[in-house]
Amino acid sequence: MAIDIDHHITGPGAVTLELAGRLDITTVATLRAALRGVLRNSVTELTVDLRSVVQLDVAAVTAIASGAATVQSGGARFVLVEPASPAARRSLDYCGLPALLSA
Repeated sequence: MAIDIDHHITGPGAVTLELAGRLDITTVATLRAALRGVLRNSVTELTVDLRSVVQLDVAAVTAIASGAATVQSGGARFVLVEPASPAARRSLDYCGLPALLSA
């Protein structure tokens, strides 16, 4: 299963990436490219919506964490919408990403 990424401009400087499918080592390059594409522009807020993601692995979580750090270091807001899938949520929790973002 591939990853689907929809890019939405939700306001001045605000962008949402809606992800669906599997985020793993086979699709992480697509995720990184989408994040780089958004970060090339001036953003005040980046939302990564994982509600439709069914699987996450450590490579994907690392890419999301890296994107979050880049956004936040530039003074912008990073919002993570957690996945509906229990397995994907467990992966996020196991890697500590929600705690890292709320710190």
